Amino acid sequence: SPQKPEEESTPYDFSQPVPESEAVDNSYFDDAAFVGDSRTDGFMIYSGIGTGKNLTSNGLSIFKLAEKKVITIDGTAYTLLEALELGEYGKVYLSLGVNELGYYNDEGFYQAYCDAIDAIRACQPDAVIYIQGLIPLNEEQIAASTGRTYLTNEHLRVYNDLMKQAAEEKQVVYLDLYSEFVDDSGSLPAEGSHDGVHLTKEYCQRWLEYLKTHTVDYDTLYPAA
Repeated sequence: SPQKPEEESTPYDFSQPVPESEAVDNSYFDDAAFVGDSRTDGFMIYSGIGTGKNLTSNGLSIFKLAEKKVITIDGTAYTLLEALELGEYGKVYLSLGVNELGYYNDEGFYQAYCDAIDAIRACQPDAVIYIQGLIPLNEEQIAASTGRTYLTNEHLRVYNDLMKQAAEEKQVVYLDLYSEFVDDSGSLPAEGSHDGVHLTKEYCQRWLEYLKTHTVDYDTLYPAA
């Protein structure tokens, strides 16, 4: 009798965060671009990753991603999206949201994230796009350092939910970093930061370990039709 065709593999569930997988080594990130703000810049410096393209700008927000010319290459100023277009990447890690907490424009934030995903996909159609959920803050440390009262974990959790929704709507993957770093009180442990926002070297290394154990292949996400 003729053999039955193999079962179709289950489609990837974009409503769930990237599940844990076997650890890759750092060379996985050789063709990765990291788009983000000062938190990601610290990650690139202190995690020990040693590779990957650093496309970060301190204070950058998702609202300004397409218009703020923040990176200078060979004397020319580019937006992060324009800089992203100059290379070819297999993975794009997007981590923005902390600097936006003071805007109080959740609807606009969601739309800007969707637009950013569209723009990244347009210039890197073969890349796995990883949306990195926000690592929590330590509000006591923030109060002692900058006193920026708009930096709250309550609003950060709202933003993470919006990013998860955007990832599902746009069929890209979401990394649940929040759950990895949050303590019992819904906060970043004090040992994880000195100012409540930026992460210590040890926590940057933990961040990298998380990324190395939460990867997914392009073909798994988008099986050839």
